[in-house]
Amino acid sequence: MLQHDAIFFRATGSQRIERIRVQIELKGYFTYSLSSADLSPRYLDFYFLGWNPDTVDAVALGVTRGASGTGSKQVRIERVVEIGEYKLSELLEPDLARAAELNGMQGLPKDSANLALQKIQSEHPDAFLEIEEIIQIVNGSFEFDETEPHIQKIAYQRDAVGLSLEIFGGGTIRRDTLNYALLGKAATATSFLDLIDDDYNFGDDFEYLQEDEMITHDLETFDGFEEFKKIGYKQKVLRHKNRELLITNANRNGLENCLGVDLIYANLNTKTYCFIQYKKMIKPGKSNNYVYYPKSDGNFSKELKLMKEFHKSINTPAPKKNYENYRAFKTAIFFKFCKSLEMKVVNPQMIDGIYLPIDMWPLYLKHLKEIDKAPSIRYGEPVRTFDKNTFVTLFRDGLIGTPVEAFGDIFKYINESLRNKRSVLAAFERTKE
Repeated sequence: MLQHDAIFFRATGSQRIERIRVQIELKGYFTYSLSSADLSPRYLDFYFLGWNPDTVDAVALGVTRGASGTGSKQVRIERVVEIGEYKLSELLEPDLARAAELNGMQGLPKDSANLALQKIQSEHPDAFLEIEEIIQIVNGSFEFDETEPHIQKIAYQRDAVGLSLEIFGGGTIRRDTLNYALLGKAATATSFLDLIDDDYNFGDDFEYLQEDEMITHDLETFDGFEEFKKIGYKQKVLRHKNRELLITNANRNGLENCLGVDLIYANLNTKTYCFIQYKKMIKPGKSNNYVYYPKSDGNFSKELKLMKEFHKSINTPAPKKNYENYRAFKTAIFFKFCKSLEMKVVNPQMIDGIYLPIDMWPLYLKHLKEIDKAPSIRYGEPVRTFDKNTFVTLFRDGLIGTPVEAFGDIFKYINESLRNKRSVLAAFERTKE
């Protein structure tokens, strides 16, 4: 049952209806602009859609998006479910049906909307499973199954994209991108990049592109890029004035066979990068605290060994001691231990987590052994970790990252992660001279 009022929306004009149908077929959604004189939709609304002057032909989820400088808003209509052709008078009370036919866009009281849905359910029970999900989303009760491995990997990719966007462009572009991601397709997506709504007008001179030849040309100068290309990768390019961010995602054996997610964020101008590997904390038994036990992770020993080798290789031979190479940390490799996936429809938040430098790990294990505690990570233990905001600030300021000498080997580490069945998000920032 809907807990909020719904909206009836009728598309007008045969050409416009045809364009809408094509958009739904190709993208799974369409958008329309809403002036300040029209209805004031909620963030999420349940929509009844009409393709003719006096019919209801589909239902959908409507996501209202940021206002532009003219005071209008964009509404993205997604999760469209065709229900056949109903006359407005079959589903709505006479006065409401006449108002909907006359206005083309009409608010529907929740009681009237629920009566219409009951009729649709009785005649289209198969379609109602999809409709019920839309109702749950609008009511705020829909949740992804966080135990499902595919959803976990999409969630980590989502976080890696969010972190990259925050480093590159700040909190607003990160919030807008995550907020309006097409998570309705998450269960079948092969990458979170497929879920970015690059048609949205993000404002502030931010623009998503499918590709950029200049930044790709820069990458072709690196050893190992050809191997990376042969695997095949997805990409998105975010442009902001004279700056660009290329986000790529590669999976050597398909997302379903990956053991986890890694992020590599590189700045092509300062010639430095950082590496993050995601690890999921669990809530054991009836405990209220989230914890990560290395012994419960069958891949941890192998992955830790590889990351230690990365750390040693990055710093061998010893980098030059100069201003460009000054770092607050000796390592550019981190774990992110995550409490919750934060996979919710229309949600700008990143995953709550702990960032821990790789070279701290053996020291912390030694500390735990000295106080006779089992190896584990939980909130507050260890104390000397930092959060997302601190990580972003330190990387932007050049206080964490690889030395300049190690930058040419970046694809060596990317390809090694792929060979070890990790899904790799590699983001490359570039400022045009």
